[in-house]
Amino acid sequence: ASPFGSTNGNNPDLERLEHLVLMSRLLLSFFQRQMEKISERVNKAKNPQELGLPHDDFELPFNDSFAVSGGKRASLSIGPIKKAERALKKAKEYEEEMKKGEKEKIPSPSDYVIDFLRCTIEVEDPYLVAVIYSVLLKEEIATC
Repeated sequence: ASPFGSTNGNNPDLERLEHLVLMSRLLLSFFQRQMEKISERVNKAKNPQELGLPHDDFELPFNDSFAVSGGKRASLSIGPIKKAERALKKAKEYEEEMKKGEKEKIPSPSDYVIDFLRCTIEVEDPYLVAVIYSVLLKEEIATC
């Protein structure tokens, strides 16, 4: 991969993306730990209320007959950081959408690329998708 500022200003979009990749590398361990906290808490909780979710919204208990690998409710996989070259292709697509008026014009189409840090939390029970989504929105277990 190119070092930050590798184009000497000739490709500011690529240089911006290289900067975002660098920031992602710095934040990767924090991101991973936050997602691990959520997965661990979902796996250990007896019910959604132990995750801070209101009973009125989450009345059902967990159905542990729906388990992923290792008998867990949720299994976490951290993906690789998106590379600047791949992100540049996405930025170019966003630039075209900006030109067509499909996306709001911002100083750099590179700033529309936001999925440098990625993970998958695998579950078998659709109820858990709603639980995990709500836990993420609350920002109490993981504060990212």
